[in-house]
Amino acid sequence: PRSLAMDMCLLARPLSADRMETLGVITVTAPADQVLAQAQLLADALAAGPRAAQGAIRALVAAAYDHTEAAQLDAERDAMARAAGGPEAREGIASFLEKRKPDFG
Repeated sequence: PRSLAMDMCLLARPLSADRMETLGVITVTAPADQVLAQAQLLADALAAGPRAAQGAIRALVAAAYDHTEAAQLDAERDAMARAAGGPEAREGIASFLEKRKPDFG
């Protein structure tokens, strides 16, 4: 079977935005007149999230290609252990138990 990535890279075969969304390459599509509104919704969702955890995730993803699998798994384990005792985890758990949206502000 042909690889979609190889088709895209070697043959420059274009894919529609809808197909890219279906494949998980992009997260959302929007009509041209709704792009700014969709971007604002995404920005708001990110801004409302747990900043320290988001930063740790970004750092782990960025470092993934520079580590062996074992080293990366160790780094992820260590990051999870640090996060589990932090204020964002406490707020996440409390908001879940209280059936409310978390406030990471």
